[in-house]
Amino acid sequence: MRSQLHRVLVATGVAAATLLATAASSSAQVVRDHRQSPPPAAPPPAAAPPAPPPRQVDLGPREAPPPAREDRHDAHRAGYVWIAGRWDWRRPDRRWSWTPGRWERERIGKRWREPRWEPRDGSFVLVEGDWIDAPVSRYPTAAPPALRDERPGVRAGFVWNRGRWDWQNGNWQWIGGHWERERATQRWADGRWELRGDHWEWDDGRWADVPKVPPLDQPPPPPPREEVRVGRGQVYLAGHWSWENGRYVWQRGQRARVQPGKHYEPGQWVQRDGAWSFTEGGWVEDAPPPPPPVYNPPPAAPRPTAPPPPSRDERTETRTGYVWARGHQEWRGDHWEWIAGHWEPQRAKLTWYDGRWEQRGNEWIFVEGGWR
Repeated sequence: MRSQLHRVLVATGVAAATLLATAASSSAQVVRDHRQSPPPAAPPPAAAPPAPPPRQVDLGPREAPPPAREDRHDAHRAGYVWIAGRWDWRRPDRRWSWTPGRWERERIGKRWREPRWEPRDGSFVLVEGDWIDAPVSRYPTAAPPALRDERPGVRAGFVWNRGRWDWQNGNWQWIGGHWERERATQRWADGRWELRGDHWEWDDGRWADVPKVPPLDQPPPPPPREEVRVGRGQVYLAGHWSWENGRYVWQRGQRARVQPGKHYEPGQWVQRDGAWSFTEGGWVEDAPPPPPPVYNPPPAAPRPTAPPPPSRDERTETRTGYVWARGHQEWRGDHWEWIAGHWEPQRAKLTWYDGRWEQRGNEWIFVEGGWR
């Protein structure tokens, strides 16, 4: 057994010696060849790949985003702030895509700044929304935003309590409206924000007793609704608005026979004692016709007491078929004025007589000329 192991070890040593000698011989041969022959030539450099085409940068949308959509959500969620949806620009498709709104938990001392698209260098850039520092104030110092347009329609037996803006953790939060069941003897007054000193405070809405007459803060009733044609001998008693259960209700008119010597005056709303008051219409006696006007002729002009000046010399030629009516002096109240003559067409079997002044008592009277 020992001799067999000895033979194995001797064989292994001989093999190892042979390998070492071979390696030394190869190494010496490589050094010798390197000294005798020049180094091989370097391979030619590989051709550079072609440059990629210039990349076109999408600068964003050229036009403003569409109008924001209305995201329907719960009117109020305690401890959360509603982040409104927005339009995003999808670059691969080059189109607008709507991202719906979401709720985010409130952050003390922060308020949400809405994102917005701003025009820059011919395109629109999105300025992301973010939570920004805001001192937490119990009351707002600026007026609330404009109320949102709510169109609840009509629901029999209910009154719409419109939505409002609420001040929460330094942010305005919209609380949608809701229906309140109608109360027979009361009416609903909406709440409102009121400026008190340097801040705004909310005055809650409430049910109040319906006044028997409309107060002055209530607008006057609308104009009458109808115009009705009536037949002969009839009159239409116009309808009117009445005040019932805190609101105006239209009362239709009716036809009636004409009452001789009377006319109908419709009722009307007037302001009286700090409220609106309705005066009922009714039949009223016609006013007597006015007396006929009395004609008072103007006073006669004073007549002259002295004879008129001599007549002027009017030289005229003969005109076949005409007669010359000679001129005369005329009294104008305080002076004499000459009236020139004129031609009169000849009338068969008649003779023209010129006018003349005649003295009658202390006055002079003019007798008009004419045909006889």
